[in-house]
Amino acid sequence: MIDRAKFGQVRDEIIAEKGDLTFFALFLRDGVEDRWDLLVSASWLDRDEAGGLRYLNKKLTAKLSEREMIELSRMIVIDQNDPALRKLLRGITVEDGEVRDLENTQFGGLSLTRAVVFEARPAALVPMRRGA
Repeated sequence: MIDRAKFGQVRDEIIAEKGDLTFFALFLRDGVEDRWDLLVSASWLDRDEAGGLRYLNKKLTAKLSEREMIELSRMIVIDQNDPALRKLLRGITVEDGEVRDLENTQFGGLSLTRAVVFEARPAALVPMRRGA
């Protein structure tokens, strides 16, 4: 079982160190038990995805136990201009330490049994480029 407090601490550290975080959430896909996807979006990830993934991995391994790390199936970086992210952020705002649970929802064609959203900041999005 995921430890929400630890993921909240990771979120807080990222915001303190990097300054912005558009989206930070755990998704449990339909048909996948106890294997969570971590979805993250931020301007600094758009600029350097490989470096950002290394940074995130370092943060997570410092905070989570080995068993908790095994429960993470994958980390997914979502571009801030991703249409599915923009659609989700039109309907939800989660910030300032709040955590929101979603059940039986869709994201970009994926059916989700559950989502735990630690940060969702529509105001942090960059303006969508015309023709994108």
